[in-house]
Amino acid sequence: MQSIKLETKELQPDKHESPKSLWQAVLGNLQLHVSRDCFDTWLSKTTFVALEDNVLTIGAPNAFVAEMLEQRLSGIVLNYVKKLVGPQIHLKIVVVGASVTPISSVSEIKQKPFVSKEFTSHLFHKFTFSEFVVGPSNELAHAAAMAVATNPAEKYNPLVIYSSVGLGKTHLLHAIGHSVTTLGLNPVYVTTEEFTNQYISAIRSGTTEEFRFQYRNADVLLIDDIQFLSGKEQTQEGFFHTFNALYLAGKQIVVASDRPLQELSILEKRIRSRLGGGLVVDLQPPSIETRLAILKSKLNRLKKADVVSEEILALIASRASANIRELEGHLNRIIAYGDLVNQEVSIDIASTLIPNTVSPSLIGTVTPKTILDLISKHFNVEKSELSGRSRNSRLTKARHIAMHLLREEAKMGFKEIGAVLGHRDHSTVISACQKVLVMISNDNSIHNEVQLLRNNLR
Repeated sequence: MQSIKLETKELQPDKHESPKSLWQAVLGNLQLHVSRDCFDTWLSKTTFVALEDNVLTIGAPNAFVAEMLEQRLSGIVLNYVKKLVGPQIHLKIVVVGASVTPISSVSEIKQKPFVSKEFTSHLFHKFTFSEFVVGPSNELAHAAAMAVATNPAEKYNPLVIYSSVGLGKTHLLHAIGHSVTTLGLNPVYVTTEEFTNQYISAIRSGTTEEFRFQYRNADVLLIDDIQFLSGKEQTQEGFFHTFNALYLAGKQIVVASDRPLQELSILEKRIRSRLGGGLVVDLQPPSIETRLAILKSKLNRLKKADVVSEEILALIASRASANIRELEGHLNRIIAYGDLVNQEVSIDIASTLIPNTVSPSLIGTVTPKTILDLISKHFNVEKSELSGRSRNSRLTKARHIAMHLLREEAKMGFKEIGAVLGHRDHSTVISACQKVLVMISNDNSIHNEVQLLRNNLR
């Protein structure tokens, strides 16, 4: 790790400060000008080592803290040293332990593997690909996850999966983990909350090398709920370095979020850029056909296929469209009622047991016809032109935004959108939707235009 160099002149320390108390004075000033978390995590455990030949040497408890001091805090530290001592000084940061070790040599020290339950990857046994019901709303995300699980780090790296809660993100992450295990690879699944807690704990307990080893030794890193990194600058730093180390080593990274990357505005731009450099796919709420398939699949797993009638399954599917957890919760309630009262559940009883959670304001308000009529009027084009093959720029833009709105507002699958717009291939629709997301993120005028159209649909 390179030290900070300034012009060298003979140093004249303040007569009122002993070399050792000098650093305590610097820490006192820093404590008043940085956040409490920053001071406690990165500065409080540093120590004075030496002041010789115009060089102030400061000791850090481990290489992780030393690296952070060098890369992110050296400027403010040097500023307060110069205020107390004078402008002609060098600052050197070393790792202290049994002996004073320069940071540059830390990477040469061989680290022994550290195995801890805290870092063990816990994959839920039911979350496999065979248990995942595929439909138009999730087919792209499922295909991408399968491709990653079959050939990690070869095609889509990183892979980012986003959706609202309860639509299958976590299921796909676990399924990838189970699949790569059969290839003899080492997957690590962790939620962002767990990653944050482990990271801060490792810094404070001086076990950062073990932390680094465990995560950077993974063949496939699966991180859930990445949105919780927003606003956590220290943890983002740790994640960024872990991400880079794994990516450069040719390891697969899969991330799940509850919103698109462009909406994670508090996440550091460099992290959003790294994640956006891979494949970003979404999961939409399942269609009624997919909801029925999910219910039947769960009944078969529970060996209860003859307990709940088709009529009741259709009722559940029609009343629970928000997410899959809600869907399965309603089914569990029906089954539990039948078991507890020891009788068959009728459609009338089921109707009282299952609340209708579909908002009336969302029923039938956004249809493909509504969207295409709006696009036709806004861009002054005929609907037949949207389904045609013309590629002039204005018509292409209108067609692409129509595809985006059909996906986001009408919750249609890619194949369904392609069928509505001139029987286009689903890969064409996927490409168009991704282009619109990029334009929305990079061009304020497009962002505002699409937002206006969405508002007009409501």
